Amino acid sequence: MLVKNRSKSSVHARYILATALTLLGPTVDRILVFVFKLEKLPASVPIETVAFLSADAVIVLLLWKDYINKRTTQTLRNCLLIYLVGEMLFFIVPGSDGWQRFMAFIMKPTP
Repeated sequence: MLVKNRSKSSVHARYILATALTLLGPTVDRILVFVFKLEKLPASVPIETVAFLSADAVIVLLLWKDYINKRTTQTLRNCLLIYLVGEMLFFIVPGSDGWQRFMAFIMKPTP
């Protein structure tokens, strides 16, 4: 198995951290829903927004720290971009016609 950036421990560690941040979203969601009984935030903002912003905030803080310490920021910029694209798709794709047709096809009972 090929592990990219295995020899560059700082780059590898940043990608591993970004991967671990993926778990932050569902954790924050469940805490807000099950512990604090929040289904939506004020102004009908979806609860997922808090989870997305918390992961984004962690990446932005680490990105800022690397920038201040004159370290390469490419890895964290890539991670932030991937997260932002995924977050936008989370809100856009489920309402699209293509997604609705795909889900109707998947959910169609088999004879």
